[in-house]
Order: sequence, then C-alpha cells, then structure tokens
Amino acid sequence: MKSILRHCFVMNPKEYAKANEGDDVYLCEYEYDIHWHSFNRPAEIDNGEEDDDGAESDGDWKLSKDPDSDTEEEMDYDEESIKNIIAKPSRAHELAANSQKGRFFGLQKIGVKKIPEHVRCHKQTDLERAKAAFLLASLPKSLPCRDKEMLEITAFIKDAISDDKCVGRCLYIHGVPGTGKTMSVLAVMRNLRTEVDAGSIRPYSFVEINVLKLASPENIYRVIYEALSGHRVSWKKALHLLNEQFSEGKKIGKEDDKPCILLIDELDLLLTRNQSVLYNILDWPTKPHSKLVVIGIANTMDLPEKLLPHISSRMGIERLCFGPYNYQQLQEIVSSRLKGINAFKEQAIEYASRKVAAISGDAGRALEICRRAAEITDY
Repeated sequence: MKSILRHCFVMNPKEYAKANEGDDVYLCEYEYDIHWHSFNRPAEIDNGEEDDDGAESDGDWKLSKDPDSDTEEEMDYDEESIKNIIAKPSRAHELAANSQKGRFFGLQKIGVKKIPEHVRCHKQTDLERAKAAFLLASLPKSLPCRDKEMLEITAFIKDAISDDKCVGRCLYIHGVPGTGKTMSVLAVMRNLRTEVDAGSIRPYSFVEINVLKLASPENIYRVIYEALSGHRVSWKKALHLLNEQFSEGKKIGKEDDKPCILLIDELDLLLTRNQSVLYNILDWPTKPHSKLVVIGIANTMDLPEKLLPHISSRMGIERLCFGPYNYQQLQEIVSSRLKGINAFKEQAIEYASRKVAAISGDAGRALEICRRAAEITDY
C-alpha cells in the first residue's frame, strides 16, 4: 500500500508477532461494518458495547473531532511535522500509533484484526459464486484434462530430488497460452508438499518466479537469493552469493542442505543481448553440488533453438509440450469450476467451449467469457 512517508505493509497477527524490533507498527483503530455502513472500534465490537462518541455513519466518522485521530482532514503534513515523525524513535510492540486509545481499549500487541466472514460479506448468490470460481488467479482443487502431463512433471521432480547426490536438472515446458502449464506445475507442487509432510519424499525448497513481475531480467538473482536466505541485497551481490552456493557449495541460508526447485514462468523474457542471465541459471544445475532443479515455462516452442549453442546444451533435451484444449476438455474445465453452483446451462457452456476451441483452445479465454456472461446477467 502507498502511504505518505514510505511503503505500508498490512500484517496479520502471526506476521505482526514476528515483526522485528524497531519496525514502525501501527494499529487501525476502526473497522468498517458493511451492513450498517459505519465505522466501529475493534474494542467495541469485542465487548459488545457502543461508545457514545463512536462513529455512527461515514459522515459522522469524517466529521468527528478527535484530537488523536489520524484522518486526512485533520492532519497537516507540513515539512517539519514529517521530519519529526521520521526522527521520532518508534516503540514497536508497545502501543498502537494512537497510543491513548491503545491504553484505554487494550489494543497493545494485537496486530491487525481480521473482520469475520459473516460481517465482511453477505451470502453470495449463484452468479456471484460463479464469478469468483472463474477468476484466473484462483487455483482449483483439481485440474482436469492434464493428468498425463502432471504425471510426467511429478516423475521428473521425484527423480531429480530422490537421489542422495541430487544432480541438478532442467525441464522446459512449452505450449500456447491458456493450456494450464503453470497451473499444472503448481498443482504438482501442492501434491508433493503433502507427501513431504507425510515423510514419503525428502524435503525441498520451492521458489516460484514470474519474469513478468521483474523490472529487469537481472533482478531474478535478487528474488532467488531473497527466497533462499531471507535477506535482500542488490542483484550483483545476489549473483555473487548464488554463484558461491551453487557453483562452490558454500552455504547462504538454512535451506541449503535441501534441494531447490526453481520454477520460472515466462522464461523467454529473460533473454538479454548476451543471454548471460539464462546462461547462469541454466549453468547452475550442471555443477556437482548445486542441488538445483530448474523448471522453465514459456509459450515459445523453439526457444532452445533460439539460444546460443552453449546455453541450449545446458537446457537439455527434457521438454514437455502442452497442446491446445479441444472443446470437450474446455467444457470439462468450465464444468469442474461450477460444481455445486447452478448458474449456467449445459448448452451455454458447450457453446462457449466450441467457440474458444475453434479459435485458440485457450482455457483462460473460455473462463473469462463465462465470467463476463455471469457479470452481465448479474447486472
């Protein structure tokens, strides 16, 4: 979140409990009640009491003249006051930013309060549930129509991490957009996590990176190092430290003894003029003690052929192709997300599936069309 002085991070109680000493930790004094359109203090909600000067509505809350209030109308952010705020030593874990109210209502050290589900939203209709089910960001409990590919990914990962030496390997997954490449890998990792918890396979560390979120290809070093060690450094320093770990066997964190599975989505965006970023990442698994397994995902089928010979040779010959869905598969994918939701007729799902299958076979597009149909109907 953006704030006036610096970035603001919202924490749940567990994260708040682990916050380092010296952090600026603030507690929001009010909660918004969606039913009554009013702001209430958490202490009032907990005790079932209503304070006389509590905010009864949005307008009352804005107009309240509380000397300790942090509302935008009452705070004058001049240069001197901002300097005083920065210079003032923080008292983390002692009191909320509104310390007077913190003392009276017992709000010390409780972190951000989660609004209960029954307060936060009303009972959803079938159309609203369908819209939520069709969101592309949601990972379904089961992923239909990709059982064969998921078995191959599972076998590859288990084979790579089962050996005591854990020789590093690379797997390149390609296919047109919307064919379930990333979803399949994440579903496999979720299933393997349950096996790790059961003790049937050895523990590993998993790092997932979407290159679209990186400001530049070189920033991938910083993200990998931060995921493995918990420390944030510049990308040049991170590259040096990662080279020490994967090439020379030096330890940089607690996770070093475990094999590392690195999932890189949109791998083709790492291409630079001299292709050094891809070379470093694909070279690490070839080292004797790296314990690194790289899974690269891209839409480009002939990406290895576009690379320089010494890089494409390190990518190896292990490839997995995700073909476009046919209309029966698209119909099954859409129907699987609508289990228990009576919002669409079968003819509508079949119609959308056939249209998308004739053009691209993109499951994401089929889900978006159905979600948009639900939005228009709801409107």
